[in-house]
This record gives sequence, C-alpha cells and structure tokens, in this order.
Amino acid sequence: DSSQAKEAALDPYLSLYSHARRHGCTKDVREMYLATRNKVPNNDAELKAMLVENKLLEPGEEMRRARLQKRSNVDNDGKPKKRRYYERKNQRMTNTHLEGTEIGAVLRRAADKQKQGESVGDGGM
Repeated sequence: DSSQAKEAALDPYLSLYSHARRHGCTKDVREMYLATRNKVPNNDAELKAMLVENKLLEPGEEMRRARLQKRSNVDNDGKPKKRRYYERKNQRMTNTHLEGTEIGAVLRRAADKQKQGESVGDGGM
C-alpha cells in the first residue's frame, strides 16, 4: 500500500494533482500524507459522514469553508496603514498653463528629481 503511494508520488503525470508540495513540508509529514491519502473519501457526502463520525463537524452543521476575513486598513499597532504612491510611467503634465512660467519650471525640476528617485518636498507636512 505504501509502495503504491511512493510509486504514485514519483509519477510526474500525477504530481500535478496529488503530490505533496514541499513548501516547508518535512519528509515525515509527506510520508504520513502519502500513507493516509487513500483513507480520505472522494465524494463530499462520505467526507462529511467521516468528519461527523470523528466529531470534527456537528451533525446539522453545513460543510463549507470559513469566509476569508476582510483585510483591514490597520497595521499591528492599530494605526492606519500608510499608502504607497507610485508615479505612473509617462504621466502627462496636466497643468500645461504653467509651462513657461517660474512655477512650471519648479514643477518640471521636481518631476525630474522624482524620476531619478530623489525625495521631493516635505512629504505634505
């Protein structure tokens, strides 16, 4: 039985479907998975019956995954997360009426500095 599981694990055509991926999975856990995967029922009705039998699910409880929790906009300290602002490539200057003026020259120099990765301004403070 275990030899069939090992043989199936080495089959490259089956690896997409039932091979235990080793993203931090130790060999002993992988071996345990390969040895016990044939005990897991293929259809949902049998799986639910087995879960109820082993008291992992209440008899009237619906078998479904828990909803994913909405990610909050708060970091670990309870403060709102800071937004990252990225400059869009080939961004067009919208205040074209300032071109050729002193303010337009300042804006152009600031945009060039920002493209080079330098800090511009005081961060809105």
